[in-house]
Amino acid sequence: MRLIESDGKRLFSKYGIPVPKGTLWPDIPPQVNHYVVKAQMARGGRGKLGGIRFVKNREHLIETVNTFLLQGLAGEKVEYVYIEEQIDIVKEFYLAVTMDRDIGALSIIATPQGGIEVESSSSAGLLRLPLDPLSGYQPTQGRKLCSMLGLEGNVAAKVEAIAAALCQLAITEDAILAEINPLAVTTDGSVIAADAKVELDPNAGFRHPDRSGYVKTEEPSDFERQIAKAHSVGVEIDSGGNILGIVSGAGAMMAILDLLASHSVRVRAMVDLGGTANIDSKAMEIILEATDKLNPKAVLIAGYLQTAHCDRLAQAIVDGLNRKPLKAKVLVRLKGRGDDLAMQILGGNGLVAERNLANVIQRAVEIASQRENDHGDIN
Repeated sequence: MRLIESDGKRLFSKYGIPVPKGTLWPDIPPQVNHYVVKAQMARGGRGKLGGIRFVKNREHLIETVNTFLLQGLAGEKVEYVYIEEQIDIVKEFYLAVTMDRDIGALSIIATPQGGIEVESSSSAGLLRLPLDPLSGYQPTQGRKLCSMLGLEGNVAAKVEAIAAALCQLAITEDAILAEINPLAVTTDGSVIAADAKVELDPNAGFRHPDRSGYVKTEEPSDFERQIAKAHSVGVEIDSGGNILGIVSGAGAMMAILDLLASHSVRVRAMVDLGGTANIDSKAMEIILEATDKLNPKAVLIAGYLQTAHCDRLAQAIVDGLNRKPLKAKVLVRLKGRGDDLAMQILGGNGLVAERNLANVIQRAVEIASQRENDHGDIN
């Protein structure tokens, strides 16, 4: 769940992280001379796209807001615009707390350079401080952070306090990412979060009923909602794609996507059944019904099961197809526990069933490359 900047800064303020005065349009922050007008989108790189603009009077402010709302940004619709006071920055840093998948824990990330060019900064200037899952943020980490950033005195103390608050936010709110870019030092010695990028773990939503107050930026599609009813995860990828994949686990999903991409094939959507692929015929019917509405040419079902049973998944596939036949060609690759029996179950049902993944991928690529003639037949 990615928050727009205004919600991210509201969350920052809750944890005592200083932010500029700001409001969502049509409100305008009072007693402000110069404004920053920001298109609110749950994505990075707005500055390079022209989504952040500086204005000096209310007339120019209204004109800029209307431009965003009427024309959008980079082909995307802009529904919200955030207006805040312009601050005088003398130094910018990058500071974030993010989930480090390599170590399975949150880490503090910082660089001496912030702003829109932070992505091109050298990794040599990158500080990474893992947080202990039990003890969390430690003052020694704050001192090491400020030493790397070259900060001393009052400014260093403020940065340490912000780092501690950012860590507390990430832990308490179940954040996957809490990023300040830039963390700005102003002419009067203040340290302020000039931007906010926050991503909350959607799987932890049951612990946070107050999340309903955030602006919704990522509504699931009809396909994704339907797949969720089958206790699986659906992801729409490319509306121009003509292959849909149903796989056992996120790792298998990425591997299949890579293999198809290596053949320059566009994928319409993917469904993750989970690593155990413990799915019954009714759930498979729900998935196939949602799949059929996307009109793919080929449906590739792939599973490599070691603890689950290939034969049970094969039976769910056959039963699901009997209840909900697909217009698309169905290709199945199952390997692992019970795959001999699975091949027997799948045989004679109009499916392409293989143990060899390369063969199934190649067949799917061939189908995706076929074009319909004027009569609607596949050549």
